[in-house]
Amino acid sequence: MKVLAAVEDSVGLDTIVARLIEQMKPEATEVRVLHVVDPFPVALAERLGSRERPDFEAARARQEAESTALLDAAAAALRTAGFSVSFSIAEGDVRTTILDEAQVWGADLIVIGTHGHGGLHRLLHRSVSDAVAHGASCAVEIVPVSTDQS
Repeated sequence: MKVLAAVEDSVGLDTIVARLIEQMKPEATEVRVLHVVDPFPVALAERLGSRERPDFEAARARQEAESTALLDAAAAALRTAGFSVSFSIAEGDVRTTILDEAQVWGADLIVIGTHGHGGLHRLLHRSVSDAVAHGASCAVEIVPVSTDQS
């Protein structure tokens, strides 16, 4: 089985990795961990430069370094558990990039986290997990991710 694990942050990553280890048989599962980054990280570029002169080069370098560290940790945990693992960092719209990656790679299952925003937030910003669940040509498992750090 080919599982595409789409991760947003370290909290979601830890939850998804734990779920995969708990539910899947490593010898029968190939996992690709995908992290999608913003091609225009304006807020980060402004923090690293200024509002008048955002530093997009530094922002993109930081995004890549942080994403690589995040995915290296996930791959190591999954490999230790016996899984065949690869990872990918992509730029673009999160929803379409996840769906495209799943299609091209031939995923049998997409595992994605959700922070469980509801109400007005959900109405104004259709959640990534909803969009992936409705647009995927394979099965999708949505994993609740807690943002509590207590």
